[in-house]
Amino acid sequence: SKSGLIVSDWKRDESGFSWKIVIPANSFGEVYVPTYGAEVAIQVNGHKVNTLSGANGFSFIGKHGPGEYLVELSSGI
Repeated sequence: SKSGLIVSDWKRDESGFSWKIVIPANSFGEVYVPTYGAEVAIQVNGHKVNTLSGANGFSFIGKHGPGEYLVELSSGI
């Protein structure tokens, strides 16, 4: 982007889904995660977050400013 590098790096395994996001300076990102209607525990940088159900199987977890984020989803609440 004009403001810098945007990073999106994710992986999925038996324990869940993890996603590294980097949002550059002077930018904001609306972050959605794939939940597909399932109840999952979601953490951003180690802190539990609440979700808002979205369309097409994704849930909104907030608008985030510049920085690095680790989003983790695990099933079996």
